[in-house]
Amino acid sequence: MRGRALLRGGGGMVDPGQQELLDKRPFVLLLAFLPTQCNNPHQINRLRRRSSMAKKKRTSKNGGAKPSPSPAEPAPPPPPPSIHEGELSSELSGAVDYGPEISEAQAVTRRQAGLDIVVRGTDRAANRRLAGKIESAVGDAIPHFPHRAAGAYALPHWQQKSRSPAGHSFYETDNFKARKKP
Repeated sequence: MRGRALLRGGGGMVDPGQQELLDKRPFVLLLAFLPTQCNNPHQINRLRRRSSMAKKKRTSKNGGAKPSPSPAEPAPPPPPPSIHEGELSSELSGAVDYGPEISEAQAVTRRQAGLDIVVRGTDRAANRRLAGKIESAVGDAIPHFPHRAAGAYALPHWQQKSRSPAGHSFYETDNFKARKKP
């Protein structure tokens, strides 16, 4: 317990000159006081490990900081999401199969007919926005998370609040992907 009090610098155990040094380098200087302040060998070993880790951070390149990306090379934007015909898989896994790519106008027409669509891409937020935009063009839409009862491979989706027309505007995320139609 005294080791913790010493680390925080409380209790008057350290004279003012040592306290100033302790505030700058708490783990390294704490080792100098350990033999008289702490008798627990496990605590001593833990503090030694902390001290060596602190030394490694101070002596590593850039002071232990992660290298920052070059401002001259911004990351390229992800490709825009694509819209595909969609169909629920015939098995009970909840998977969604995707077909050929279609335009946004074709997707709205398909949704008005009660058929499914799938929005695919690497940007989850863009996929969700586009699926919501298509579904909202059909009527009053609400988002849904994947339904557990649908199966392990169910996708998040948008659908009509009134459930008419039937069907869904599915979208892919990082963890949930549609399968290519066989």
